[in-house]
Amino acid sequence: NARALHLCRRKGQLLRRLFILCCAALVNVSAAAQAQEKPKASATAFRLAALDGRQWIAPNSDGRTTVIAYWDSSCPPCLVELASLPQLARANPTIRFIAAGLEPRDVQRRTLARFQVTGIELAIATPATVQRLGNQRGILPFTTFHRTNGGVCDSLVRPLTQPAISVGVERCR
Repeated sequence: NARALHLCRRKGQLLRRLFILCCAALVNVSAAAQAQEKPKASATAFRLAALDGRQWIAPNSDGRTTVIAYWDSSCPPCLVELASLPQLARANPTIRFIAAGLEPRDVQRRTLARFQVTGIELAIATPATVQRLGNQRGILPFTTFHRTNGGVCDSLVRPLTQPAISVGVERCR
């Protein structure tokens, strides 16, 4: 009986250790996945083609912090964010907002018309642009915050909200 009790205790200790090791492994895997999904800020300044095709948009062209929201019409969270951008821009007049679609001009124009997006600058980007800014997996929606010198000071891989804008702008200071 004493031997059986000893074996049960030993088995319980081994199971606890195994459980702790599994939890530690899950935490490490989760942290690695989050690190991959949270692009690192970059000092790279760049330009985007304007949707109207006549000009280039540089994030630093008017001296304000710039927020660029990258979107695609096949991404439902992107479309929700896209529809909210004009309201966010009106609520934050000292911040420059740009919506940069990852699709051809005609597809973007149809989507923008459908969601009645007005009052913000519109640009064309590519998946390579998103990757160059640190979002290697191309997760959307993706947003970058740019300092007045054009460098990226923060980024998000989730829909843009007012609290996220406040945090991103603060990191640009």
